[in-house]
Amino acid sequence: MSSCVVVTVSDRVSTGQAEDRSGPLLVDWLTGCGHEVQRVVVPDGDAVADAVRSAAEGGAALVLTTGGTGITPRDLTPQVVAPLLDVEIPGIIELVRRVGVDAGVVGAPLTRGVAGIIDGEATRTVVVTLPGSPGGVRDAISVLHPLLDHLLDQARDGDH
Repeated sequence: MSSCVVVTVSDRVSTGQAEDRSGPLLVDWLTGCGHEVQRVVVPDGDAVADAVRSAAEGGAALVLTTGGTGITPRDLTPQVVAPLLDVEIPGIIELVRRVGVDAGVVGAPLTRGVAGIIDGEATRTVVVTLPGSPGGVRDAISVLHPLLDHLLDQARDGDH
């Protein structure tokens, strides 16, 4: 069992103006896989970097964000998370986009997520920034599910 943090990124959800429909999908999936999960909701912008950094410093093996990966002026998640990453894993986001495109989701190519590893003092934390839509999250789960155990093992310097 690994410690995981799901960060929902939304100005509207963080102020109670909208319901979080994507974060609970990630929480349910991760808990169903046997992981311990903490859920955080933050507004778009610098608060995302603060939440990701805090999760990594707290020893989380995995941080998944949902939201803020589009192209509106407030979609800043990739810009604030990318500088935190010591190792990039672009193939994850490429595959999430591909699944969406193959499913006929018109906006899938607009997803600007990033994925990588933060090398912390105590642990290495895998971070993946995902779309904020439930459909985008389901696509991401379909990509991450078969990779998850191997990804976390490799990030922790497991055997090939």
